[in-house]
Amino acid sequence: MFFNFSYLLFVLLPTLALGAWASMRVQNAYRKYYAIPSVRGVSGGQLANLLLQQNGLGLSNVDYTNNMVKTGDVVKNFGYGVRVFGDTANALENHYDPRDKSLHLSPQIYSSTSIAALAIVSHEVGHALQDAQGYQPMKLRSVLVPAAQWSSGGAIWLVIIGLFANMTGLAWIGVGLMGVGVLFYLATLPVELNASQRGLAMLTNTGVLVTPDEQKGAKVVLSAAAWTYVAALLTALLQFLYFASLLGGSRR
Repeated sequence: MFFNFSYLLFVLLPTLALGAWASMRVQNAYRKYYAIPSVRGVSGGQLANLLLQQNGLGLSNVDYTNNMVKTGDVVKNFGYGVRVFGDTANALENHYDPRDKSLHLSPQIYSSTSIAALAIVSHEVGHALQDAQGYQPMKLRSVLVPAAQWSSGGAIWLVIIGLFANMTGLAWIGVGLMGVGVLFYLATLPVELNASQRGLAMLTNTGVLVTPDEQKGAKVVLSAAAWTYVAALLTALLQFLYFASLLGGSRR
């Protein structure tokens, strides 16, 4: 049976512990720096539009006073304008969508002037810049997304069914899909780290965060978020290595 002591000791417990630690670190950093407003008082939505404008990705007619994007001509530097929305359900589910060139923030992040909100927004704008500039790891991740989405839910079941039904070929297909998941997270990590580097540089260069403590807080928030991707990569890698070793050993 695949679910034995070795699986519990070398896969399940380490990945659960690492995931819980990474999640706790993100939550703690977010709570701490969400409670600290930035000196300049720029909101997340205002910052997103400002950074996009400065990098040639924004809409040309933006009203920064009431933080609303009006209908207007698109700045043509990269051939499109990135629209900003405050419409995600969860405070930590902010994302950039390369399919329709839109940036989605939670209402909390969109309206907040906190250091945490500004750090998160700068990171998402970093993704928009990656997309506009054809950042290769982001392209690779986009190619792997469909297979990775399927493997995240289906791969383990293929392995389980294959092992219990003595259908080794089916189990190996599941392991192969796990391998795709590992590749996806390998591609994801540099994408996320690079977006954070871009975001921190923009925050510093634009003078939005003016004090060393503000800049340190933004780094803490983004560093904590990066560990969630490290945890996801290690989880996928341990799962893949365990089942590949298990199936390889069954051949002997």
